[in-house]
Amino acid sequence: MPQGVERLGLSSLSPSTLDGLPVTNSLHELQLNRGRNLSDISSLATIAPNLKKLIVATCGRLKAYEELSNHSTLELAIIDGYRIKG
Repeated sequence: MPQGVERLGLSSLSPSTLDGLPVTNSLHELQLNRGRNLSDISSLATIAPNLKKLIVATCGRLKAYEELSNHSTLELAIIDGYRIKG
């Protein structure tokens, strides 16, 4: 991933977690779409410590997102149409 990326959209995801993505301090907005196996995004605070906005759509297996409320910089989180934070 290029350095300095502030906005990122990932679509048609196969992994079940975000583990393995590089730490990106500059990332402020992340959109995840059509993650057919995505079930856990608990590593988000490590991967994107300065994230402000998260939008997740059509990731039906996603269950583990309780930690989003503890993400210190996250201002808005919407998961499959439900506002989780913000």
